Amino acid sequence: MSKTLFRTVVAFSLLTLALLCGNGCANVSVTMQSNKDPGAMHQVKRLYVIIDQGVLENQPTSKRIDEQLKSAVLVASLRNCLSNTPLQLEIGIVNPLALNGQDFETKIREFQADAVLVCKLKNVVVNQFGGCPTIYYDASLFNEITHKYVWRALIKNSGDPFAMDQRTRRMAETIVAQLRADGLIEPQ
Repeated sequence: MSKTLFRTVVAFSLLTLALLCGNGCANVSVTMQSNKDPGAMHQVKRLYVIIDQGVLENQPTSKRIDEQLKSAVLVASLRNCLSNTPLQLEIGIVNPLALNGQDFETKIREFQADAVLVCKLKNVVVNQFGGCPTIYYDASLFNEITHKYVWRALIKNSGDPFAMDQRTRRMAETIVAQLRADGLIEPQ
């Protein structure tokens, strides 16, 4: 084989490998479909967030890697996204080992929240090879004053299983951006 043909084959192989790696699991994607009650509510001033990762809390997202779903990353990301607003924030995490359930109502009343945001893991879909999990969340905003749901979203979180923290941060950014766009949280 000539040197030119060999170099061409190697270059083409490397380019193909780069394209496959770039288009496979390497990307992080968070998409959201949301609905808002048009007569919903004023801008939230005191928000209580409940995070429920269910039994997958701190469990590996793939058999081959140690990346985990961590509510602590979502908590830190939400706090960071909302740090430049006058919004007062309190966050509770559902304990997957609590057999009796947890009393968040008392904590919400003590905090005097005017709204409650619940982020709940709904489903995890893993491909046949055990990698690249797609995680679906249900997020809803409940008005504590009128006792009505005013906003709801379905979130699809997919991409590189080695970038679970980045995926979680992007999800928090997406939720906060949509709440701002819908006029429920004061813009920065």
